[in-house]
Amino acid sequence: MDYKTAQRRAHRVLKLAVAHLRLPPVGACYCMDCGKDAQAYDHRDYARPLDVVPVCTVCNFRRGSAVVGDEPSDALPDTSSWPFVYGSSSEDWPIKD
Repeated sequence: MDYKTAQRRAHRVLKLAVAHLRLPPVGACYCMDCGKDAQAYDHRDYARPLDVVPVCTVCNFRRGSAVVGDEPSDALPDTSSWPFVYGSSSEDWPIKD
């Protein structure tokens, strides 16, 4: 899968995760690097579309571009099987009160 296709797929999957309340909206988070208001979720590997952290624009730029690791499936995941992440893997995120 080429870079742009993997990037678009990762962004679609992330958007579905937020829409289905599997991840908090980025506006509800602080940047993992500096503590300012988060503006985006940062992918390090587009083959892992839900492996993200909230970051501000400056820190996102500093982190640089993501890579495309192992070839992801072309199919979008079934969101009904996703674990609910509020209070699990995202509990270390700086969430706004």
